[in-house]
Amino acid sequence: MPPVIHVRKNSSASLYTSFDVVPSPKGAAIHIEQFARGIAEEFGPLQLATISRDGQLNSSAFDTQIDQVEIPAPGNDVITRVMNFRRLLKAWMNERSYEVIQFRSPFEGYWIACDKQRYCRTLIYEVNGLPSVELKYRYPKVAEDEVLLDKLIAQEQKCFAAADLVVTTCLVSKRYLISRDVPTSKIVVIPNGVQLDVFKFSSLPPLECDERFRLIYFGTLSSWQGADFALRTVAALLQDVPVQLTIVGPGTAIQLRSLQELATKLGITNHVCFLAPVSQSELLLEIHKSHAIVAPLTANDRNLEQGCCPLKVLEGMATGRPVIASDLEVVREIASNETVILAKCGSVQSWKEAISYLRENYILATQLTVAARSVIESRYSWDRARQQLNDSYRTILNNGATTLAKS
Repeated sequence: MPPVIHVRKNSSASLYTSFDVVPSPKGAAIHIEQFARGIAEEFGPLQLATISRDGQLNSSAFDTQIDQVEIPAPGNDVITRVMNFRRLLKAWMNERSYEVIQFRSPFEGYWIACDKQRYCRTLIYEVNGLPSVELKYRYPKVAEDEVLLDKLIAQEQKCFAAADLVVTTCLVSKRYLISRDVPTSKIVVIPNGVQLDVFKFSSLPPLECDERFRLIYFGTLSSWQGADFALRTVAALLQDVPVQLTIVGPGTAIQLRSLQELATKLGITNHVCFLAPVSQSELLLEIHKSHAIVAPLTANDRNLEQGCCPLKVLEGMATGRPVIASDLEVVREIASNETVILAKCGSVQSWKEAISYLRENYILATQLTVAARSVIESRYSWDRARQQLNDSYRTILNNGATTLAKS
């Protein structure tokens, strides 16, 4: 029987912190919720520290075993917000220490990594994306600021060095982390998952010969996701076939306006519908109204070098709707020609041909969707992802002669 860890009264043995708003429709928030619940169910009470939704310091019960504190992150730019979040999180953590701290970026984890022994025995860095790679896509001027990029890289390296375990989502990311001098022995790959009771399978809707082929793009509007490419593909398709595209997901006002302006420029505004972010259950309804899902990931360092585990592809594969996705290594890690339709990344002609073929051979999509759902059920449930995380916890804690006791 593992030894019981004694912690301060009214404290938790573990902390999970992230510079994100939770809950929210974003994939990051869904990921955090799932991992937080898994840790708490297996190892007992957990404290979850995230960005405040209303600018106030809030504390509440997120779940039976999870207490959430929402830390304000005021400021007019991301650097100011990060610095304020760090300062207020550090103040909140004064006199607190944990057996395990898990964090998702240097924004919240760097100062903990700098004084690890003060705050925890075991430190886990969950790498879903790195600011040195991704920040420039939201703030283009970052790419021109070599000093800032050097600082981000240095802080990431400090986090890598201090972490006892580095969790990432795909083999491409693992390869990139190794290139950043993270020891292979530290890295564990845990792909994203799907909430199977939410993303339910449904049979294909009928398609009349002259009916608009209804496509849906869902997910964030970040440039690496390719929503703009989806618009260009629709413009090309309309030369030959009737088609309708629904875009649903979170994005900045600038990102949304840029996509709307592009739709106007392409002359396809009557064939595109933009929807605000919705809950997962509401998203499923929109998916099931559609004939097919598009996931046009773009060719850039975020997708090709850093890597990712595209949640939209996984969730789409579960729903009973065929997925057309960019033929990238990160997609092929989770899908194949037997489960999705792969189109050449960045080629409007290839995408046009793939979607046209699917429309003309729509009945064959049933084979894809059944096979795709089977793969998701067997390999990519959140239950499986949580179990993999908990197994990694047990391994690293036992190796360090420290074990969290389940309450």
